[in-house]
Amino acid sequence: MNTLTKKYAIGLAFACGMLMSSGLTNAATYNFYNITNDSPDIADQLSMEVLNYSGTQVSFTFYNDVGIASTIQDIYFDDGLPAIVAGPITILASAGVLFDTTVAPPDLPGGDNLNPDFIVTAGLSADASSPNPTANGVNSSSEWVTLILNYTGGSTIATILAALNTGSLRVGLHVQGITGGTSDSYVNIPGPNQTVVPLPAGILLLISALGGLGFLARFRNAGAAA
Repeated sequence: MNTLTKKYAIGLAFACGMLMSSGLTNAATYNFYNITNDSPDIADQLSMEVLNYSGTQVSFTFYNDVGIASTIQDIYFDDGLPAIVAGPITILASAGVLFDTTVAPPDLPGGDNLNPDFIVTAGLSADASSPNPTANGVNSSSEWVTLILNYTGGSTIATILAALNTGSLRVGLHVQGITGGTSDSYVNIPGPNQTVVPLPAGILLLISALGGLGFLARFRNAGAAA
């Protein structure tokens, strides 16, 4: 192995190490399905990114890729037993979005349409703030809200994702202001609809650069063989 090829191999190993240490293999995006069907179905606009926020916390970030006018206004968690997440909730949000933990209605509308019923876990819900929750909710593709919860019972990000995939942890959204005034409830889709979060541009550039080094090494080896 020549010096350039060795550098390529070392660099690739370094990039893989960065990827593993970043925790991105333990992050996922989930979609939602409509459980009330009272309005035009906007499920394909809604998504949730879940990732390890710190050694003791997990974050859930919600988006509304608005095509049909609507507002994510209420967010609820149904955490089965044994509990794997706990409050108090820390809330982060983009400009124009304001949430708090004073939630009305206290239960996910239509949650009893599910089997088992969607039972909101005490202390694990958030609501767009009054006096204008429709305006304060997530109502454009440039907006988002993040709810940061605490791990409990020895859980980890892997535990959280596994629970979301089996349905033992469920997340519900009450979306209001659909086409001007109607509303619907949505619950995350488990299992096969999980997708891996894309790599950051910095790591993609690094891998691309390492690929260039590999091409250069092959080109030099071909010249030496000739």
